[in-house]
Amino acid sequence: QHNMVGIASAATSVLIGYLAANTTTLHLGSGGVMLPNHSPLVIAEQFGTLNTLYPGRIDLGLGRAPGSDQPTMRALRRHM
Repeated sequence: QHNMVGIASAATSVLIGYLAANTTTLHLGSGGVMLPNHSPLVIAEQFGTLNTLYPGRIDLGLGRAPGSDQPTMRALRRHM
């Protein structure tokens, strides 16, 4: 999804938070957050907070596939 023409990419937890804040009954979730691209602790904190703010309406889907091209993967994993 990252750096691919024709596919819109977003900060999943931010988008889910926005949608949850502007709806009252919609059940929301990530299709699959690829953990190799993200800190597992940060993802757990983000979705735990969303679940606290919107109880019973948030689902977290996880995956382990890279889900990106090589230049993007290198950028995500660079050491600062």
